[in-house]
Amino acid sequence: MDDKENTRTPFKTKSTTENFDWKSWCFICGEKCSRHRDNTSRGFSRSWSLVETSISSDSNSIYRKVLNIATAINDVAIIDRLASVPNGDLVAIEARYHRKKGCLTKYYQCNTYAFTGLTPNKATTKNQTISYTIIAAKVKNEFEHSIVVDKKVFFFPTLKKRFVEIAESEGCSNDANSYKSSDLKMLLEKVWPEVSFIHQHGKPDLVCSSSLTINDAVRKSKELEQVIQDDNDCSYDELPESEDDTDETVVHKAMGILRRRIIENNPKLHDFFYAPEEMKLSNQKQFVEPLYKTVCWLYDKKCYKEASEMTNTRCLAVACDLTTLVTSNPSPKHLGLGIHLYNEFGSRHLIEDMYSLGYSISYPDLRLFLTSAAQQNIASHKVTDSGGIVPDNILPRDQGGNLVVAVADNWDLMSEQLMVKARLMR
Repeated sequence: MDDKENTRTPFKTKSTTENFDWKSWCFICGEKCSRHRDNTSRGFSRSWSLVETSISSDSNSIYRKVLNIATAINDVAIIDRLASVPNGDLVAIEARYHRKKGCLTKYYQCNTYAFTGLTPNKATTKNQTISYTIIAAKVKNEFEHSIVVDKKVFFFPTLKKRFVEIAESEGCSNDANSYKSSDLKMLLEKVWPEVSFIHQHGKPDLVCSSSLTINDAVRKSKELEQVIQDDNDCSYDELPESEDDTDETVVHKAMGILRRRIIENNPKLHDFFYAPEEMKLSNQKQFVEPLYKTVCWLYDKKCYKEASEMTNTRCLAVACDLTTLVTSNPSPKHLGLGIHLYNEFGSRHLIEDMYSLGYSISYPDLRLFLTSAAQQNIASHKVTDSGGIVPDNILPRDQGGNLVVAVADNWDLMSEQLMVKARLMR
């Protein structure tokens, strides 16, 4: 493996054992140890310190501690640098390190974020970080031939499961179970640069050789899925999933469930007619029940922690907007708002503006609804024996309504009055 690939970026220009200037550069970070002018009587202050004790045979010496950590995390730059120290005597070569930057302290703490770019779990200690690196190297050794040489493709949970199994044998299973998948990927990429991770929406990530194309990896993953489904003892759904999947994966799965339920609960409408009680915003939960709860959990912290039967009109309106966006079917809220704007303002531009923002139906759809509603209303009218027209929702008292049916023939009386008035006007 090329040393250049394993050398951290800050050390690349000053990490060779032949020309490393021990009297000028920090032997941890490789940067220059300079003096800065201050207001003291000396005129200059130092931000670095010299190594005072460095007996290599002493396990507590700086040399031995740094070497052990560098070996555990495969820090080639530090290993090569310390290899050039005669007898491990850092004092003799006047080795120094940045005191104010805390280079040595950070290295003791295995701050892999500061030195390697890895973001470890906050719960991990320096010893656990070293152990995880060693475990990741063991995982690499087990899968390297299959992935790099045989060009096989594995699901990432398979490697994660093996990582946890090795951790159990090492006595740190509890911490390994809580180790983030994103951190494990970064750790594997550090110790195993020949591997690549391919993200899949709604499915486990793929682990394959970096020399494989994405198309080849996806094709091999399909073959692997088929093998798993054909196995009676295992199914694709039973693949080991990580409890800490990436946020994108979790959200993608949740949106898939919501989308399916929204489409199932909102069949394609043949017209825009809703019952009067459905036009009320408070009664529209039935159209957007799963999505409404999701919006409430996102909007209100109290709703997220405790179930509430109260209707939040803002959340319900947003849920209606999203449902209409998914299904292209106007919700009662969209229809009701369009009618309200038409009756109150009569402005076509206002309705079209609200439609472009997803809050209402379009003006042509509104006119289509009004025409359809008028035709349906006319078709439901009842014609009496005398030729009168009674709307469908108005019933006589004998049929359970409040209409008082009373007909009087007053046409003759009216005609006589008109005749008298005409004579007087002459």
